[in-house]
Amino acid sequence: MTDRVPFQDGQPILGSLYWPFENKKAMKTEGDKSKLEAVPSSRQIIGFLTQDGGGPSEEWDEKKVMITRYFGKYFPYIKLFNTCKIQLKELNFRHYQNNNNGFGTYPDYKVGIKVDETTLEKSCIAGPGINFGKTETINFNEHWVLAPGEHTITWFPSGLNLGWNDTGSEYFALDFLTLSFIVLLD
Repeated sequence: MTDRVPFQDGQPILGSLYWPFENKKAMKTEGDKSKLEAVPSSRQIIGFLTQDGGGPSEEWDEKKVMITRYFGKYFPYIKLFNTCKIQLKELNFRHYQNNNNGFGTYPDYKVGIKVDETTLEKSCIAGPGINFGKTETINFNEHWVLAPGEHTITWFPSGLNLGWNDTGSEYFALDFLTLSFIVLLD
């Protein structure tokens, strides 16, 4: 049976998750880990942003950011729980990073995305100047359908310099995060 896309007024029904970084009280921290629950537009999916270490979050101006130091040893990730099939559309996020001389992050490195255990071919450059605070949009193709269940979207570094496997005390930070999707019918 082929998946069907529900339509409303000739358009596919889209859903989204939004992470409220501007709500400083929403970011929960325990030790070196932080967690921010998403605000869903649909009952079919919920999720949160967290990390497996390298934190905690930090307050910058009027918001909190998800900070991960030793990025490569520790990873920021989204945990999703969906009750029906969904087709991923876009992941939008803004990132910040250190790129100091003498570290594996200098002069820049790449940041990739994995959905569950599959690495996307798309990546962004984590470098100084123009890329600091840049908003990235990862467009998923129509093949990114997630069955009902639990899924993980993970950021990871690649192309670190000086033979480094992680960023050391240099940070990779995230804010302004949204994930859009289409709900699929069986």
